[in-house]
Amino acid sequence: MNKLIIAFALVGAAIFVSKPSGAQMMPMHDGMHDGMHMGQGASGPDERVKLDAPPMMKTHLKQNMREHLKAVNETLREMGKGDYKAASKILREKLGLTEQMKKMCGMMGNDTYRQMGIAFHESADKAAGVVAGGDAIKSAAAISSVLEKCVTCHEAFRVE
Repeated sequence: MNKLIIAFALVGAAIFVSKPSGAQMMPMHDGMHDGMHMGQGASGPDERVKLDAPPMMKTHLKQNMREHLKAVNETLREMGKGDYKAASKILREKLGLTEQMKKMCGMMGNDTYRQMGIAFHESADKAAGVVAGGDAIKSAAAISSVLEKCVTCHEAFRVE
């Protein structure tokens, strides 16, 4: 358990040092602080690529991202209990690359977004394999790699 705490402390510190603070990320919330986004502060236009899609598709995409975040949380909860098998299963079943996920990644009409989405799901499959091994340090690093895909995509794209 101590190794797990140390692993998450290291991952948390790495994310804290390398990424915008929570205060800087608050503008990401829908409808809040138009013109602001991660790392841009209070001025300047949002220069991320806008993903154009019908309103229903945008709603579906945002719901999927919330479900992905919940799955990461469930994974960490199971790891905290020492149940690496359950954590691995969550990663693979809820975040892994399936034919349905491949199809969904291509529905936003942007090839870079599609590639990033597929890379995210592939990284979840890879992390599932690492987590199944039960090593807290390696598991934390693998999950950090998955979350880095989220951060990179959110820095590149926006959905209004």
